[in-house]
Amino acid sequence: MNPALGSTARFLHRVPLLRRLARLLVPWLAIRQPFHGAVIFLNAVDHSWSWTGGRPMDTFDRDLQDHLLALVASRGRLIDVGCNIGVMSLSVLLRDTRADVICVDPNIRAIRLLKRSLRLNGLEDRATTICAAVSGGEAQLRYDQHGSFIGHVSVSATPVATLPLEDLLKRHATKPVVLKIDVEGYETRLLDTLTRVKPPAGSVALLELHPLGYNGMGDPKLVITRLSGAGLKLRLLDGVPLEQCEPSLFHQLQIDWPS
Repeated sequence: MNPALGSTARFLHRVPLLRRLARLLVPWLAIRQPFHGAVIFLNAVDHSWSWTGGRPMDTFDRDLQDHLLALVASRGRLIDVGCNIGVMSLSVLLRDTRADVICVDPNIRAIRLLKRSLRLNGLEDRATTICAAVSGGEAQLRYDQHGSFIGHVSVSATPVATLPLEDLLKRHATKPVVLKIDVEGYETRLLDTLTRVKPPAGSVALLELHPLGYNGMGDPKLVITRLSGAGLKLRLLDGVPLEQCEPSLFHQLQIDWPS
């Protein structure tokens, strides 16, 4: 990037009013960024923290990217629930040429950017994109995708297409898989399915636990209690003991189904 242009962009990014105006005037504006030897499409406004702040997407949650890559290596498939623009999915696809991914997200703009990344990098034959909100069985969910690409289920937002988690697993988890779930607090509504429907033996899930009350739904202690009570093997990736999980923080929870 031209140094003068980069300096101007960083200045604009730091002004909240200008960011709000940009979201109103050019919500569709996309840019390309280098990503694991290829490229990823970003929204120029909502992801300005990355391309103006020296925090490229291939370093975003890099420990999680690498952990998912290692898990997929012996299983071959990632089901990415709450994929957004596909940082985790693309990270796996670009670094493991044998892997395939199922990408699910109700955010239309994010899915469009992901499809552009897949097409430009020649990855369409190894990826399936589904624009829907994964549900705990509800026939309809409302989803707030305004103001940021980090959307979330809400009681007063726009109705979106839904796909029950049980149906998603029956359709796409026909062999041991890696299931990644990041649904901004809605994970508490998926507990019944996770404790009742067992994916193939040897499958593993990475579930992002959101803080207590996050989007009116987050409850990490409840998630751990319910899943532990169902006899599932759990561990927190940050090394914190399950019984000491701090409910005000974010955590990555790994669930293992025995081989």
